[in-house]
Amino acid sequence: MGSGRRRKEFEDEKILSLAIVFALGCKNDDPEPETKRAKYYDSIYHHFYDTTKVIDRYTDSIFHHFYDTLSVYDTVRVPILCDHSYVVYVLNNGTDEKDSLYIKNGATITLKSDVIRSGYDLVKWSTSPNGGGNDYQVGDDYYVNDDITLYAMWQSRDGLRSNEVYDFLAKQEAGSTVDIKIIDIYPDFNAIETALKKFWKVNVNVDLGDATEVTYLQRNFSYCTNLKTIILPPNVGHINDAFEGCSELTKLDLPLSVRELNLSNLQNLNTLIIQDGVTTLHYIRNCPKLTSINVPHSVTTMGDYGDAFIGNSSLTEITIPAGVECANLDFKNCTNLKTVKHSLKECSYVDFSYCKSLTSITIPEGVTSIGGSAFSYCTSLTSITIPETVTQIYGNASLNVQA
Repeated sequence: MGSGRRRKEFEDEKILSLAIVFALGCKNDDPEPETKRAKYYDSIYHHFYDTTKVIDRYTDSIFHHFYDTLSVYDTVRVPILCDHSYVVYVLNNGTDEKDSLYIKNGATITLKSDVIRSGYDLVKWSTSPNGGGNDYQVGDDYYVNDDITLYAMWQSRDGLRSNEVYDFLAKQEAGSTVDIKIIDIYPDFNAIETALKKFWKVNVNVDLGDATEVTYLQRNFSYCTNLKTIILPPNVGHINDAFEGCSELTKLDLPLSVRELNLSNLQNLNTLIIQDGVTTLHYIRNCPKLTSINVPHSVTTMGDYGDAFIGNSSLTEITIPAGVECANLDFKNCTNLKTVKHSLKECSYVDFSYCKSLTSITIPEGVTSIGGSAFSYCTSLTSITIPETVTQIYGNASLNVQA
């Protein structure tokens, strides 16, 4: 190959392509290229450069290309590297993760700001892994004229951003229980749900007490079966089935800010604290461990979506305040319900079917008809008070009532 002459050309242009030399050398010396790669790697690497940057990034693809396409008699001189430099970002996070960019000299780039490390803030880049070199600010413009390696400089903090939860949970052992404090819901609040579902074998306690920007929760944690406890955002006003299917959640303490509420399918919820301030309670249903529900005096609308309290099979009593203006009394399959106290002046719908422990009930004024099976299988019911507004009772309304 005329290695002395070719070597001078390579020096003049810094490094043209180590892989071309590999390919031609292997083709010339041995029909099995892999057996000769180490030989050419060592000689060219030690002579031309003190890093593995070209070898790491480009050697394999260029090697195979030129081994397949060039003749050993070809003269090749391709200045593909002489006017470019490497900008290498080293994450410096206890791993060897890095990102290398191959940039044309003379270009200006914006230094990375989107690097993530759970529980840390990226504060700057440095040419030294310990921060003793030249420093560059995150997001600054950088003029490329030579190779540079930049090391991330981190500052620890208390809490995670939403887009850090995935990385944090990925490092936890299955079966362990961890606490996550969210200090920033941006850029993607739903990333928390995604992470919890992906690493469902890790039990999680979530603290959203600092997430003051959150005013609406709608299915944000639905079917996160590893959610053990949650501290809700202090300014959330609407909770719309945010925790449906969270089978390990046993307690919900709602903040004063909540105005609208729907909850369903919380299999182990046994404590629900609703503050005065809620005005619309659409439904609390299919929570079989819930023994009591406190309906605040601030509630004016209840059950307008239907199925208001169905399936709360451990519920024993409920008191509905006088201020409720519009209500549906739907307690189907509340098998342990014994007492319903209310001062309702208007109600459009009632269903107490399968309330096997209920002994008496007063139907509110305003109800004009009682649907079929409204009291079916109320096997302990001995007294029903029906107002004059009821003009029609459909068949089977009292099926299997023992009175």
